[in-house]
Amino acid sequence: MPLFHEVSQGQAPRVLQQQISAPPAPRFASNTATEIRRLLDALPSPVRAALVDLEQHGGRSTETLVELNVQIGRHPEAIYADRTGSHVRVSLCPGQCTRSDIDLFQPLFMEHAVSSYKRVGIPSTLHRLSLTTHPCRGDAVIAVTMRVGRAMHGVVSRMAPFLTPNIPLPVPAPAPRGGGGGQPFPPPPPPFPLMFAPSPSFGSSSAFTAMGAALCGGGAAGALPPGLSHSDVLSKSLLLIGRPGVGKTTLLRELASTLSSDMRLSVVVVDKTCEIAGDGESPHPAIGSARWMPVGLAGRQASILREAVENQTPDIIICDEISTSEEVEAVRSISQRGVRLIATVHGTTLPELVNDGERRNLVGGQSNVTLTDAAAQQRADKRKSVAVRLREPAFEQAIELHERDRWVWHPNMREAVDGYYSGEPVKVFVLEPGRVLAAFALPTEDRFEYCLECGRLGRLCAAHALTHGAAPAPAPEGAYGAGGGGAGRPNRRGGGGGGRAGMGGQRGGVCHGCGLPGHHRFECPNGD
Repeated sequence: MPLFHEVSQGQAPRVLQQQISAPPAPRFASNTATEIRRLLDALPSPVRAALVDLEQHGGRSTETLVELNVQIGRHPEAIYADRTGSHVRVSLCPGQCTRSDIDLFQPLFMEHAVSSYKRVGIPSTLHRLSLTTHPCRGDAVIAVTMRVGRAMHGVVSRMAPFLTPNIPLPVPAPAPRGGGGGQPFPPPPPPFPLMFAPSPSFGSSSAFTAMGAALCGGGAAGALPPGLSHSDVLSKSLLLIGRPGVGKTTLLRELASTLSSDMRLSVVVVDKTCEIAGDGESPHPAIGSARWMPVGLAGRQASILREAVENQTPDIIICDEISTSEEVEAVRSISQRGVRLIATVHGTTLPELVNDGERRNLVGGQSNVTLTDAAAQQRADKRKSVAVRLREPAFEQAIELHERDRWVWHPNMREAVDGYYSGEPVKVFVLEPGRVLAAFALPTEDRFEYCLECGRLGRLCAAHALTHGAAPAPAPEGAYGAGGGGAGRPNRRGGGGGGRAGMGGQRGGVCHGCGLPGHHRFECPNGD
């Protein structure tokens, strides 16, 4: 099944925010070419000659070089990025690598200390070499992988300008009357660089409407709950979720640089593998004026995180690759001390963390509870034992990086996690270059799927009304009727049955916000 369900043919997605002009593509830092030359100079001469030959005769520029892999018994390969951002593997030579080829890299290992993560960095750059060893042969090195590191500017302003305090914010444009076709409202006059065009059909949840308006710093007088503003979004801890190579660390670097430019903030970067700010004695300029605390040794990130809180008086801590139970507990402890966290984890969608025994405590943990007989009777499956979130999540919001030009923002971590446990659809934002789109997160067995058609309609589309238990019949603008009797699908969190009761949920067809039957939480007319 696809992760994203696009809008119906001939329709346009509902745009909640759009920049007047297309944002420029992210650009490399000015010293990138110098650092690539420094990398080539550090490589063994046969490897360097093969890369230069590819550039001169094979049309493969070192500016697009991503990775180099040399392994005994395999053809040496260089990996390049094409114009679309996809990776292409290119053989450096016809022969297979031998022990003598691996030994060519030995001077680099001798000159720079190899960390317990089996990595060595080239000082004053973001490049690194990783070793693969054979545990049954005395940890002999059998492969070397070189990763080219580059600092980039413009990623945040292109994809999520609301994350930085230095991006000017607009006055929201008035909402168009009627449902519309999802097209943006005409932009306000200069000097405001953005526009905000909410649609009445995508705003029955007051909290969700408020978060949408918070993207642009406010809304019409009296339209938002009190106390919610752009500063609220900036004050929340943020978890970045994505697979390796999608750009999480690049985003961390730019956030560190941008946030540390505010002289009122103390920003500390805890660098687990010296990938964020390099492997030299001084941090790479890509993190701006943020303080840098390298970890380098396996198993030490948890203690360095605690040290950062106790010794550096930070406002914001930025760290990479939260993976072990010790690191999870350190992050949970920090979240309770008034320090904002920005961290990354490997994954695709938020539910993968919920289902991970080591990392689920980042998003609130899990507990099994026993319902009363009366509560169990309200459920379609009559189950009395159900799973629920145990505590407050360590992070208040999350962004999933699916592609370099498509992210999903969960502005309310608690609501997203509860929605997954209950099987309830949750409203989310899909971030694309220069615009923010409305979508629904639809819980499945082990992940979220995202429907832009549901976001366009402001309710479940006909296809997902059948699988998630809502009535597909049209409803008046902003109004929702009682659930239909369509066949719902069981799910491992206890859902099943037909109609709204078939959503499963911890209450089986009862709104999780107000406790009344006949509607989902995102439709609740009584607010959250």
